[in-house]
Amino acid sequence: MHPSFLQRIDELGALLVHSNAARIDFFRRTNRLKSRRGVRFQVVTMKLGIFQVVERYTGKTWAYRFNYREAMDFAIQLEEKSNRRKGVARCSAS
Repeated sequence: MHPSFLQRIDELGALLVHSNAARIDFFRRTNRLKSRRGVRFQVVTMKLGIFQVVERYTGKTWAYRFNYREAMDFAIQLEEKSNRRKGVARCSAS
């Protein structure tokens, strides 16, 4: 491989190490644990102007949207709904 490519790969590897260290330090400062699972729903671009909301673990497509913002809003709604089912974020109605 060309030496300039190897140099870039090394530089990116060093940046990735610093990024991960900063993320761990942030979670340590906020006294939270980093999520092991990450997000459950992801917005994927199908074609120009068509977006689908996909569940990452099963690969199931939940919806198609023609606007990225609408697809993101729907994915966030699904994520919140799945968190409520687990009992992670409960709100008490008064």
